[in-house]
Amino acid sequence: IASTLTTVAVFLPIVFVEGVAGQIFTDLALSVVFSLSASLLVAVFFIPVMAARSPELLMGQMQAAAAKEAEERGADAESAVVNEPTVPSRARSSNAGTFRAIFEPWRRLARRWRESSWVRRLLSLPFQLLLLPYWVVRTLVHLLLWFVLLVLKVVLGGLLMVGRLLGRALSRVIGLVLSPVFWAFELGFGGVRKGYELALAAALRNRALVLIIAGLLLFGSYKFLGRIGTELIPEVHQGELIVDLTFPVETTLSETAKRVREIERETHAIADVQETSSLMGVRDAVSEGSGKGANTGEMTLILAPNSDVVQQEAVVIDALREVLNRQPGLAYEIRRPTLFSLRVPVEVELKGDILDDLKRVSREVEQALLSVTELTDVSTSLRRGYPEILVQLDRDALAARGLNARQVSDAVRQGILGEDATAFRSLERRIDIAVRLDRADITNREGLESLVVKGRKGDEPAVMLASVATISPPTEGPSEIRHIEGTRVVLVEATPNGVNLEDAVASVYRATQSIRLPPGVTMQVTGQSIEMETAQRSLFWALLLAVFLVYIVMATRFESVTSPLVILLTIPLAGVGVIGALVLTNIALSVVVFIGIIMLAGIVVNNAIVLVDYIIQLQQRGMTRRGAILDACSVRLRPVLITTLTTIFGLLPLALGLGAGAEIRAPMAIAVMAGLASSTLLTLIVVPVVYDLMGAVGGEATSD
Repeated sequence: IASTLTTVAVFLPIVFVEGVAGQIFTDLALSVVFSLSASLLVAVFFIPVMAARSPELLMGQMQAAAAKEAEERGADAESAVVNEPTVPSRARSSNAGTFRAIFEPWRRLARRWRESSWVRRLLSLPFQLLLLPYWVVRTLVHLLLWFVLLVLKVVLGGLLMVGRLLGRALSRVIGLVLSPVFWAFELGFGGVRKGYELALAAALRNRALVLIIAGLLLFGSYKFLGRIGTELIPEVHQGELIVDLTFPVETTLSETAKRVREIERETHAIADVQETSSLMGVRDAVSEGSGKGANTGEMTLILAPNSDVVQQEAVVIDALREVLNRQPGLAYEIRRPTLFSLRVPVEVELKGDILDDLKRVSREVEQALLSVTELTDVSTSLRRGYPEILVQLDRDALAARGLNARQVSDAVRQGILGEDATAFRSLERRIDIAVRLDRADITNREGLESLVVKGRKGDEPAVMLASVATISPPTEGPSEIRHIEGTRVVLVEATPNGVNLEDAVASVYRATQSIRLPPGVTMQVTGQSIEMETAQRSLFWALLLAVFLVYIVMATRFESVTSPLVILLTIPLAGVGVIGALVLTNIALSVVVFIGIIMLAGIVVNNAIVLVDYIIQLQQRGMTRRGAILDACSVRLRPVLITTLTTIFGLLPLALGLGAGAEIRAPMAIAVMAGLASSTLLTLIVVPVVYDLMGAVGGEATSD
């Protein structure tokens, strides 16, 4: 129960984790918690009930029932229970009993008929004749059911017998094939046990040296922690790339389609590109606020199957950049499909009220990031906007001519956009006909100045727009003005190039530290680094809560405050293996690895629970502390090693990184395997030594 509750205590805090880690692992945590809780209930309540109905107990009940039946018939009861009946004899007796039960009503009826007088027989004869069809049908139905059940018993009995024979034969074959393996394992395990007993005895004699070595391992491993990079979620390589294309804002949809098709033709010439598809332009309702429009496109590349997808994608991306860089005025971003909705990895957030200052600083930041080799796909949210002409109305001139601002704005809108004047109907279709000015007359300043404005009533004289308004020369307006918390903001985005997120953020700080910010402008590095900090902080508190719950469970189980502290030593010992594995395999510390560390907190304590629990049992039987430690560790060595090896072998397919999405599964599996291996090896030595030391401080007997 304690082992199950410790695992539940570890996974339960994950349910309360916030951010992307909660989105990924909440369902996993709930599944583990409920499945383990259900298995615990089954083991505590259902299994004992089923064990009470074991074949041996059922056989005794059958023998007692057979003896009672024989006694009622006046037969010798001892003959029914002398020996255990075989399966065929039990089946025959059961079938015979069922057959007799079918005709039992007829026997009772015949017995009553013989025992009754002739007058009663005569009076009951009509009723017996009326009930005769019922008794006949009832007997036939029972006979049919008896026959069906008999056939099922024979068939199922035969299948069970065949299965039992095949199982025995298969077990014998497997035993013969694996007997050398079993013999070698027993021989090797015997040597391991003897070596472990000698090492444990030496460790107990040199407790200070063992603790110093364990402390050095912990200190050294945590010194290497600074060499491990961090990232939010490992990048998943699926052999698919997405390219976001942005042409100049004046590009029409037809020109965008033409240029995208040209890029597609050049992309098909790249090796390993198997298939491409494109999406060009979006509707106004969709593009509003999204940065998409007639001048944008999206191209998806499907790569040919390859064993080394990472290297294949890198080669294709380099070739793709050469193709895209030849396109004039094109801004692009190459990305991979993501499993979750995440922010850009690196994002520099510039806040201020003056748009010109934000433009200048964003250009400086963009140029600084372009010079950083650790970053790629540098872009800014402040892109080129559409050309604008500002029309400033003269209120006095409008009043002198009897016009108002609404009339002028309607005239400008109708001249540029047009107005539905009538409709053309064809069968069930309605086609609106809009009337507007010629595009050539309103695309420049002079054309707008000559635009005629009329009053609504029609009696006001028509005037030219230039007489009631001042028209400025064409300028370029912003494509969008973003706001965060009510403040104007410009974002400069980038993607790490072959480095982890932590190193990329550090390079951004180095590149932008010399930029001088004007008054009122602030700069902050955001993106996935903010989400990573939030997730790591939430996971850290979840780890502390898991350790606390594990301690509460063990303190309740052992009814001690100090014994659980000895068991909790296995958690930092697991960190030695985790950090070493991450350094050797060059895996960054991500949310996935952190979840594996939390899982380790509930897994590694089980080995120590097995050792400490048996040590306490032996001490309660009268053994001294040192003798109980030696005997308990020797006896529990096999289950501890087998449990560890089965867990490691079960995680091995995940650690090998096979199949799609392996980038997410492999780091967690490697962390759990390495942590479990190091914790087990150190637990077998350090935990007994610490337990012996704590007992010595308490004044217990040391040796026999």
